[in-house]
Amino acid sequence: MPAPEAAFFLAPDETLHPELPLTGWEVHYTSHVRIRQAGRYRFGLDVLGGEARLEVTFEDGSKVECQGSGEGALGPWVDLNRGAAQVDVRFRRSSGEARLRALWEMEFRKTGGFPLEPISSRVARVPAARLDALDPERRARRGRGMLTRLGCANCHAAPPGSGVEAPPAPDLSEARGRYAPDWLQRWIRSPRSIERHPPMPELLGSSADPEEEALDLVHYLWDLAEPSEAELPLLRDSLTLRQGRELYHTLGCVACHGGLETPSAVFDQEFFEEGLEEAAVDPLDDLEGKWSARALADFLLDPRSVRPSGIMPDFGLEEDEAERLAAYLTERWSSAAGELEVDPSRAERGRSLFVQRSCVACHALDGVEAAPHGPPLAQLDPAGGCLDPEDSRSPRYDLEPAEREDLLLGLASVRATRGHPAPLDRAALTLQRFECRACHPMDGLGGPDAGTEVYFRSSDDRVDLGDEGRLPPNLTGVGAKLNTSWLYALLTDGRSARPYLAARMPLFGTENVEELARDLAQAQGVRPHSDEPEPEITDPLLEAGRELLGREALGCMACHVYKDFPPSGSPGPDVSRFAERLRYDWYRSFIQNPQRFVPGSRMPDFGTGGVSSLRSVLEGDMARQADALWSFFTLGDFMPPPPGVEAGKSMRILVQDEPHVLRSFLEDAGSRAVAVGLPVGVHFAFDASAVRLAYAWRGDYLDAAGSWAGRGGTPLGGQGPLEWSAPAGPAIWGRSGAPPEQWQAAGRGDGLRFRGYRLGPEGHPTFLYDSGPWSVAERVDARVVPNTVLQREFTLDGGSLPGEVWVNLGENAEFKASYGC
Repeated sequence: MPAPEAAFFLAPDETLHPELPLTGWEVHYTSHVRIRQAGRYRFGLDVLGGEARLEVTFEDGSKVECQGSGEGALGPWVDLNRGAAQVDVRFRRSSGEARLRALWEMEFRKTGGFPLEPISSRVARVPAARLDALDPERRARRGRGMLTRLGCANCHAAPPGSGVEAPPAPDLSEARGRYAPDWLQRWIRSPRSIERHPPMPELLGSSADPEEEALDLVHYLWDLAEPSEAELPLLRDSLTLRQGRELYHTLGCVACHGGLETPSAVFDQEFFEEGLEEAAVDPLDDLEGKWSARALADFLLDPRSVRPSGIMPDFGLEEDEAERLAAYLTERWSSAAGELEVDPSRAERGRSLFVQRSCVACHALDGVEAAPHGPPLAQLDPAGGCLDPEDSRSPRYDLEPAEREDLLLGLASVRATRGHPAPLDRAALTLQRFECRACHPMDGLGGPDAGTEVYFRSSDDRVDLGDEGRLPPNLTGVGAKLNTSWLYALLTDGRSARPYLAARMPLFGTENVEELARDLAQAQGVRPHSDEPEPEITDPLLEAGRELLGREALGCMACHVYKDFPPSGSPGPDVSRFAERLRYDWYRSFIQNPQRFVPGSRMPDFGTGGVSSLRSVLEGDMARQADALWSFFTLGDFMPPPPGVEAGKSMRILVQDEPHVLRSFLEDAGSRAVAVGLPVGVHFAFDASAVRLAYAWRGDYLDAAGSWAGRGGTPLGGQGPLEWSAPAGPAIWGRSGAPPEQWQAAGRGDGLRFRGYRLGPEGHPTFLYDSGPWSVAERVDARVVPNTVLQREFTLDGGSLPGEVWVNLGENAEFKASYGC
């Protein structure tokens, strides 16, 4: 299968490709890696659930090798000049969780270096010969994507794991208030006469009178809804139309629909090249008389209420923005006009046709949803039915010969599906389905072309970040860069780290993309929702991080936003969100050499060869300075103002409908405390250093005001009254036969290790840690009626017998245990 890099993570019930079994398969990756700087390098593997072998062949014919299973392996250091190397990785899966990452490292010297990190598609390319060999598989994936786009699984059930979906078609129950009857009749009669590549087929090809049948269907749809009330007209003054024109051309609409006017006309500037002007204009399909202006505005406010498939996403428009856009678009194409007096006999014929012509297979009406009624996709005759160019009785799709070939390859792939989830394949199909690469480059492909790129702008005149300040971000390696919880929030809730972009990240619907954040992480060899090992946070490290961030040190606040405080220069992403957004291991590599990740970035290098340009903090050690900054970033909402930034007096946070998780200083929970605020008004603190739940309180959650007086280092305050304190020592102790006084004093050197926490869909954390031979997952919850009760659920994995586990919950605790395999 085509893959941009040798990386994946699979759960025990997942496989690498829909056509593969769970175990026993072998995969071979080949890539050419660019060596951009002479130095000492070494290569290695991160392997789980199988055996792997890595071989690197250099331009002079020499080779290095390493093999790995379990924890993986590293090869020898080698001196390399600038050039290229061929990296071959082979992996054979055994059972259980599986992970593979090809790694490399450059020894730090005066001229450069970087820590051990995955070999990314930023520096690696699959050889052209290998791409040619993989072309049938790439086309088969496109074909499976087409099976989803064309709604084939609505009539022909797709097998589990094939990646083919049955997307819901547009809701037609309110078509009467949305479209003009003559436009809808034209659309039903011949979709391809209106749209260049419609997902809807022509259904009336075998009809003796297709025009009349199409009109019968319109009468039926009109009979489903009451006549619309007279609409308030939209403003169409010159200012409204100009604002609508600019919104259309800057929000991101042009990425899919193309520009409707030249850049010079849109921005009232005459500096674009003539050829570029012509390439930019790409008219939409025939919208003449389709929409009423008010209905179009309502649709733009909530597209998924009409098209639940998410193909037309939600851009988070305000009502006035939707009205301006609708006014502009219906000014270019006349608004829908005219009403239709429903003929009951025609409406009844239309109702019958709606079933006979299989419209109901895609469009659910009258509360009735049709199940797939044709043979399953895996049993289709590729020479018959919809795929037979001579068969006029079946739905007719407007397919080019190459598309038809892709579709046939996709069907062959569906027939070979083994039925197991394949997250990497699912991610590729989701990115393809929603055309994410129309805006975002990824793995060397995609992004706006020259004809549309000129429309992407910054919404903030202060921003001077070059292309970074106007173009959507590159998604290469995004699953390894962003925390899965942040990426999920971005995809489903519109969370953004770049408010200065005029183009907006659209929402496609949680049900349509809810697995994408996890899948993108797994495509990078990352276990989703788990924290990577981070530096041990101490008070001195936090102090150093705060000092480094200040205006008189590294000067980060010259470009980065701190909460509501503007920077002195071009505003970049908010520093208080960094630890929430980014994975530590990605940050660790990026911060030491940003130009390796984003050539031409305005983010400067703060040193070379592992030595910082600022020698007065932590002796100029860049790695320690990076950890100090990260430690400070973990304070998040309670990050005190860096030197040179004045903050207000209150930093109180309220817990509302969802749990709130904060890593910071807390009294009696240490500098690595994790505070969790619960909506019921009971909150608790987990001490990550001692690996134990510390205490719980009621009422007020936290307030960071005054916690950083002077040079700081004071724990956060503002908690309500204490409700419960834990006894000394960890709650679970896995050392058999140890007396209580020993495990009550247990610490990190006694087999206790904090491994982070994972967030559930509702944002509730489950703490992960090791205790002796046990891997523990602990979830803490609370109830307040009729009495306050702290509920702790432990899930243990590993060890030998449950009788060897000490449980240390304190007085007045009730304990129930169950044991299973």
